Parts: sequence; structure tokens; C-alpha cells
Amino acid sequence: MARFNTSDLLIEVAEAHNALGLEQTISVLKSARQNKSCVDAIVSVALIICEVVDIKIETLGSNNLREDKRKIAIGLCIFFIKRYYKFSYEEISKVIQLNLKYSIMLRYHNMIKKSKKDNPKTEIDKMINQYYAQIEKRLISEIKN
Repeated sequence: MARFNTSDLLIEVAEAHNALGLEQTISVLKSARQNKSCVDAIVSVALIICEVVDIKIETLGSNNLREDKRKIAIGLCIFFIKRYYKFSYEEISKVIQLNLKYSIMLRYHNMIKKSKKDNPKTEIDKMINQYYAQIEKRLISEIKN
């Protein structure tokens, strides 16, 4: 991995300033910082959910697995990321490397949103109910910190 020092950074900033101008250089730097915070938020939610559901994070993006746990974990990721951070399906999909179309992501999101948390009847609803409270509690404490 290449090592950079402060003078390398200043040279890059000066070259960007010369090519783009001051306003656009600042805009690019702010955008990069915001993108990193988006990625960090999505990844931290996904990690918490995978830990609670007891699956590996790599499993989320594996389209050849049709396990209920995976579907629930994807649905929970989408649900909580949209709820707390208001990111788009596209942003979520890129960061967690889900190769899913909008309609499928919407279906997973609605699976969680419409599940019967008070009186679960199906096995899926029971599993969602089992994970939902644990995840919400952990996410609220994570967001406060």
C-alpha cells in the first residue's frame, strides 16, 4: 500500500484547485466525506443485523442462497437503513453489494414493514419478530453514541 504524507496531500489539493477552481474542489472534498459517512452507516447497520441474525455479511450479497435467514436479514437491513438514515435502495444495494432490482428490494422492505409483530402467525413473521426488537435496541444505542 502506498504511503502518503502531508506534502503529497497539499500537492493534490493544489492541482485539484488549479484544475477545478476553489468552489468545485471544496465541493468534491465535502461530497467524498459525506459518501464515506453514508457507507460507514450502512455497513454498521448491516454488521449489527448479520450478528443478530447469525449470518455472515458476505451471505447478504450471495444471490444463489435462498435461505429465510438471508431474506430476513436483507429485509431488516433495508428497513432499518431507510428508517434511520433515509438512504435510497440504490445506495443500500451498492454498499452491501446486493445484486437486487428495485422491485425485489421493495418486496424485502415490505416483508419487514408489514410483518405481524404483535401476533406472528407464519414462521417468517416469528423469525422477524425474534430479531426485530434486538436489532432496534442495538441500533438505537449505536445511533446515540
